[in-house]
Amino acid sequence: MPLKTEDSVSILSDPHSNLSDLIAQISRAKTPVFCLLIAGTKTSDIEGISAAGATAKDRRFTPKIDAEILINDRPSTGRSIPVSPSGIVSPVVISKAILKALSCPVKIIDCGAFSAPECEHESFGTIAAECLSSGVAMDLEHTRNLFERGRELAFTLHKKHDLIIVAECVPGGTSTAHAILSAIYKSLPEFSSSSLPIPNAKQKSDLVTQGLAKARITPQCPPDPFRFMSCVGDPMQAVASGLALESAFKVPTILGGGTQMLAVHALAQMIMIKPPESLVVATTGWLASDTHAKLALLAQTLGTPMISAKFDFSNSKHLGLQEYEKGHVKEGLGSGALLCLAPIMDSDTYSKEKLCRLIDDCYDDLVLNKEGKQHA
Repeated sequence: MPLKTEDSVSILSDPHSNLSDLIAQISRAKTPVFCLLIAGTKTSDIEGISAAGATAKDRRFTPKIDAEILINDRPSTGRSIPVSPSGIVSPVVISKAILKALSCPVKIIDCGAFSAPECEHESFGTIAAECLSSGVAMDLEHTRNLFERGRELAFTLHKKHDLIIVAECVPGGTSTAHAILSAIYKSLPEFSSSSLPIPNAKQKSDLVTQGLAKARITPQCPPDPFRFMSCVGDPMQAVASGLALESAFKVPTILGGGTQMLAVHALAQMIMIKPPESLVVATTGWLASDTHAKLALLAQTLGTPMISAKFDFSNSKHLGLQEYEKGHVKEGLGSGALLCLAPIMDSDTYSKEKLCRLIDDCYDDLVLNKEGKQHA
């Protein structure tokens, strides 16, 4: 059934005035592929900086566990599905439900997580980033190598797939994204994106200021995207920017996320000057409506094409999912991109009501056992 874009997708920023045509092209895709890029940064060890895991130790394992759930349906032995410090479940339940419904193949790329997933995956790097406040997050040559691995991956993918969705799982990644955007752009709207309901904006701003100062990144610095990533970024950004740049010249490419993917697009724009116009960032409505993140204004300022899903959990049968409506978690694992993609591909089959039922069923399977009790 033809998509009525206004029913399921909001256009936040359309600098090339081509998003309607690009969405129509995406709707005709027959062989999509979902690429989850996982990575770690010691930035996530700081309490109050991320909700992608209940504790600092848990956050180091979140990318590994989420990847295992997408591929194996269950975490490896002894692990449970990640939850926020408030006990709200990872968006893996959203992504898992939609990927299964779409029968979309999944590729896991370990860009440098603290722990490798115990499932089928490719390893591009085994080194997690240092805290961005150090100003020396990654080795410069390693950063360049990660970018090239992303480009090489694109060469193989676009030969078999007519749509590429790039997603991420990087606890602490909104902070490294903030640092990258602050390094590239000297004047931006004041914003603070977070997986927490109310972000600790000062904590994040202080980390970014400290990292940029230690790296000696000032408005007078020559623009160097690879140096910026190596100083205050994370491994996912390097791989994603290479993958996105190369793939979008051949097939439509969706960057699934919020400020993390705005940062990836900004890096791609810095590297290429004029990146391909078939590259779009897609996020959730929860993040798009976050008054702290100011995504629409940010995307428009950056000149980044961006859409968001018109979807909510107000009718979910699970209180744990209804909490998303209160600003918990908001985005991750390409959930926004998939909530956009499903109705774009088939608006009749994937109405908001049907999507909610699919995700509720996935929550039943992943989070609750047959007795209705939460998995230990």
